[in-house]
Amino acid sequence: MYARRDTYFGRTSRRVPLYSVAPDPSVGPDDRLPSGVTLDRILPESLLHGRLVAYHDADGDRDYVAVAVGAVAGENDVPVWAATEEALVVSAARSTVHGVLLGTDDDRLDEREIDRQLRFGGPIRELLEYIGARSVVIDWHVTAA
Repeated sequence: MYARRDTYFGRTSRRVPLYSVAPDPSVGPDDRLPSGVTLDRILPESLLHGRLVAYHDADGDRDYVAVAVGAVAGENDVPVWAATEEALVVSAARSTVHGVLLGTDDDRLDEREIDRQLRFGGPIRELLEYIGARSVVIDWHVTAA
């Protein structure tokens, strides 16, 4: 069996390689906000070492927010978790490992939805590619401690 060396699929997680893309600032012919990054800010060091990035999906008319904890650009196997949008920054400040926390106003955002969009394309994949990680790891089964 010939498989790509950079892919990984386990019983409880999946590793997905990403490709960096530059943001496209062009505006479409209609009046609605085009899909793309709407916010990219470095968070103050007093809060945490990280970056806050927001992405607007025009097709679904939904906004996604990600907090990259630590330096994740150019890194492999960056863990990705879903979090509620209201507690996103607080959860990121409490995080002890480098990774990306994703949030949206949609309650259905979980690790399985993140995995689906990473495999088949979608705003979450575009957002994570913009952040610059080489590959991400999604754990969709939390083991009991």
